[in-house]
Amino acid sequence: MPLVNTSRSETTPRCGHQHGSYTIEGMVAIGVFFLLMLLIVQLGFLVLARNVAATSVDAALRKAVVAELGEGSLQSGLERDVLAVVPGATAVHADVVIEDDVMRAEVRFRWLPPGPDLVPVNVVIERSIVRTVPP
Repeated sequence: MPLVNTSRSETTPRCGHQHGSYTIEGMVAIGVFFLLMLLIVQLGFLVLARNVAATSVDAALRKAVVAELGEGSLQSGLERDVLAVVPGATAVHADVVIEDDVMRAEVRFRWLPPGPDLVPVNVVIERSIVRTVPP
């Protein structure tokens, strides 16, 4: 006598037919994961770009103190250096103030991240250095 499964009605879907919602949920999860990874990567690159720009401004100020450069040459040098070392930097503008004992620089630029440009990011670096060291 053959065994017949009577616990399941004929209208109940079988295993292969009920996984449609899992596919949609999986696609949503992949999309959310992609956006989070994109955000993390862009934040990491932003931190890197800001640190590189700050180091470049510090180095240019130290070099300007030793070479006794004027405001115009230091300003153009800062803009050129930031464009050269910061990937994605655009619209770089530098302001330089030279006083008797202090040299100040402020560099502003718009940063374009790798990948989609979701939010405009403007970076401002302010640095100062003492021009003379007392004996």
